[in-house]
Order: sequence, then structure tokens, then C-alpha cells
Amino acid sequence: MDVSQVSSITDRYMVMSASYVFRIISSLVGLYVISWKLALVVLAMVPIKFFLVKSMSKHREKAMEKMIESSRDFSRWFGDNLNGVDEIKLWNLFQSREKIFAQKQRELLGLEKKGTMIDG
Repeated sequence: MDVSQVSSITDRYMVMSASYVFRIISSLVGLYVISWKLALVVLAMVPIKFFLVKSMSKHREKAMEKMIESSRDFSRWFGDNLNGVDEIKLWNLFQSREKIFAQKQRELLGLEKKGTMIDG
């Protein structure tokens, strides 16, 4: 157990993380050498981007939950239709079922579009 804990320090992911940090630091130093004003602008953008990405990920998560719920509702409705094919034929409910189908599809596609827009 102790050996595995000690060896985790030299794990591949730890080395990759350390090299990534060194790459960021060296890029900032190089940018500072080129133009200190530009380096300040870049450093000011980091927290803005962080909060923007965090906010968008929350919006995306909510949109995904709505899409999953809508998909679940559509699947439930579609399964009920498959189980009730005889009744639909007997009572000639094709037109009303088609309207409901179009409505559920529009809702589902709208939610997928919204999620894609948030991703973009």
C-alpha cells in the first residue's frame, strides 16, 4: 500500500500535469518578454473564461436534464402507442396520435438544438 502511494508521485498523469504547469509558466514568461501589456490582458482573460465556461456548463447540464426527461417522456408515449396499436386502429386515432408525435418531436429537437447552441 505504501509503495503504491509513493509510486503515484511518479505516475504518468502526475508527470503530464507537472509538464503542463511548466508549459504554462514558460508561455507566460515568453509572453511577458514580448509584451508585458499583452501578458496582463491574457492573465485578465483567464478568470473571465473560467467563470464563463463554468456558467455555460451549468446551463448545458440543465438543458441535458430537460432533454433526457423529454426523451424519456417520448419513449414512454411511443411504447404506449406500440402496446395500443389495436386500439388505435379500432378507434381510428391516427391523426390525433400523429399530432402528438409531431409535438413531442418538435419539443425534443428544440431541446437538442438548445444544447448544441450552448455547446457552441
